[in-house]
Amino acid sequence: MIPARSAVIALALSLPAAAAAQEQGIHGTWWTKGKQARVEIAACEDASKGVCGKIVWLAQPNDAKGRPQTDKLNPKKDLRTREVMGLQLIDGWREAGPRKWRGKIYDPDKGETFNITISLAGDRLVLTGCIVWGCDSETWVRYRQP
Repeated sequence: MIPARSAVIALALSLPAAAAAQEQGIHGTWWTKGKQARVEIAACEDASKGVCGKIVWLAQPNDAKGRPQTDKLNPKKDLRTREVMGLQLIDGWREAGPRKWRGKIYDPDKGETFNITISLAGDRLVLTGCIVWGCDSETWVRYRQP
């Protein structure tokens, strides 16, 4: 009987966290794949543009010479010297249904922008992008301050 009571208590304690995640929706700070970066997602400055997001933390903010990482693979030569820290990756995500969005994301590791679909499941965001030969997904996890 005690294990069942413990299970009920654990469930009761987890409900407020789950409810808070649902209320927050997509907004908040997220770990990228492999915890290489954290991205903060919020309404764009111009709210009519939807949801935006920028890098707010990097596991390796500096290169081998101790200089800040730059957007060196950007196809636009004049943007290759901008710092990756603070870089806006997400611009104009729009709702596409319950807990779903569509939009673009810039990947500074490839210097490319991709059209993606995004789905929210609790504290997980699943980002799926498709190109000519197939689709690939990546899961981000909500960051919780220790």
